Amino acid sequence: KEIVQLFIDTLPETSFAKSFKKRENIEGFIEDSLAAFRIKSYDLGRQTERLVHGKIIQDIEKQIDDASPDAAAMKAKSIVGKGSEAITASFTDIKKELLQRGSFARNPPSEPLFKKANQFAFIYTIGFNISSAIVNLSQVPLFVMPYLGARYGYKETTSSITTSGKLVTAAKNNVLSMYDRNEQGDYVVRSDIPENLKAEFELIRPVVQMASKRGLLTTSFLKDALGLDESGRKRTIGDSISSMSAFFFNHGERFNRQTTILAGYKLELAKLQGTKDTATTEQKTAAAKQAIRQAQETNGGAVLETAPALTQKGIGRVAFMYKSYGLQMYYTMFKTAKTMMDTDMNAEERKIAAKQLAGVHGTALFFAGVHGVPLYGAFSVLYNLLIAGEDDDDFDTVVRKTIGEGWYKGVPAMSGIDPSNRIRLTGLLLQENKFDRNSDLEGLIGFHLGGPFLSSAKRVLRGAKDLYNGELMRGTESLLPAGVANMMKATPFIGRISVEGGYKSRRGDIIYDDVNVLESAGQFLGFAPTGYMLEQERNNIIKGIDTAISKKRSTLLKQYYVAKRMGDFDGVRDVRREMREFSRKHREAAITPETIDRSMKQ
Repeated sequence: KEIVQLFIDTLPETSFAKSFKKRENIEGFIEDSLAAFRIKSYDLGRQTERLVHGKIIQDIEKQIDDASPDAAAMKAKSIVGKGSEAITASFTDIKKELLQRGSFARNPPSEPLFKKANQFAFIYTIGFNISSAIVNLSQVPLFVMPYLGARYGYKETTSSITTSGKLVTAAKNNVLSMYDRNEQGDYVVRSDIPENLKAEFELIRPVVQMASKRGLLTTSFLKDALGLDESGRKRTIGDSISSMSAFFFNHGERFNRQTTILAGYKLELAKLQGTKDTATTEQKTAAAKQAIRQAQETNGGAVLETAPALTQKGIGRVAFMYKSYGLQMYYTMFKTAKTMMDTDMNAEERKIAAKQLAGVHGTALFFAGVHGVPLYGAFSVLYNLLIAGEDDDDFDTVVRKTIGEGWYKGVPAMSGIDPSNRIRLTGLLLQENKFDRNSDLEGLIGFHLGGPFLSSAKRVLRGAKDLYNGELMRGTESLLPAGVANMMKATPFIGRISVEGGYKSRRGDIIYDDVNVLESAGQFLGFAPTGYMLEQERNNIIKGIDTAISKKRSTLLKQYYVAKRMGDFDGVRDVRREMREFSRKHREAAITPETIDRSMKQ
């Protein structure tokens, strides 16, 4: 009886045999027929697609598993002159990686807690935030333009990107809406679209069909990473809020990817076609593949399966929530640098790679200033580590004093609105916590592993604390998502900036006043004024130096006490010499005989 009961219990709820099971005072059905349609249609559709595509992926995995490195090694050896041992090792690594990704695609982990953590973080950081979508759109001129321009020419690239952007806009950010499907499943341009657009959409039809088949046109990577595409069965309140808050960002990402794919296809097709009137089917296919590859390298993937393995599951999914883009950008730049320096590559490819790197540094300089170029971060770390002391100006301060704020932060910041910190190609993976320079190792690890979720949770706690202390406006702003808080802060007459007459510290000191209309509009969208950011950064640097001076002073006094207590007269003499040097450098914190006497008594 127990075996039969176990069999019945494990049957699907739609099974005939399960209908004989004794009822247990549980509601037998849901009266809402729409809920039944939503649940059953989603389940049946998902199971059908998983069966179909799971079989496809398994077939590919079998081909990978059966593949031999011998043929690949011989081919690679003849092309680049590498030894077969090195080729075999690389082949094995790639084979292992592909099999792992196939397994992940067929059986993605559920991980509801990590998804909810990311949804919470998204709502409180990028959600409802128009500035995030604007920053996302900067990807095309910042990275795509120099990447394609170096290969196809800047004049041709500018024209192609402009035309492609207009096509995506005409299609309301969904180029698939301009096509119908015939009986064979192929795309055909709709007959009811304007005549002047038909030729353009017919030209790009092959790449649209290929990109659509790979899910690259209307899919957003962040939407997939947040698990919103997995919630069709029954959406929670968190799913709905996340989806609504991601509207601007998702559309920005879709616009970038569609524009990049279409522009790359048109440029590559023109290159392959040359002076001929029409392109062959093979040329169209090759151009479509090249365009999709270039879109991947300049925009990143559209689904979680193509993200770096470190970011796909577990704590890495939380810690690297917004850093897949950074990993992709650094990978593309390192790969380009390797191509430029690789003597086994042909001269033309090395030249293109050099132009790409130069172009990316040029656009980064324009949009984010000197502190936004990729190599700036490396120089900054080396200077602060090897040259500057804790009580000296850091690399940022030295640079901005030398070249001025305009060159330091780029052309957009000269308008009075500062987007440079969010556009720059420096610090895409590891950022310094500017508001907690003295955090211990545990705090540093938590800051990076906790990712946006931890910072968002701390923001909510800070808001609750502010409300408890009677700071209603600050507390309310902290409890609201950043996008909504920015709008609230900059609203005329009732926002904190208007009420307080500018930006003030918690103590009531003026940080930046005389905020003009453009700066208020920028804050409403999510961009802080350039002047305010300058004052904040300057005050933070001064505070850091003051803290370092105070810490050094205390350390010297402690060393003096220990040396004297232990009878180490040589040590006492050395510490006295350091004290004199310290006092000459920092007269406002000079160590006097009275200071030493007072310290010794304490």
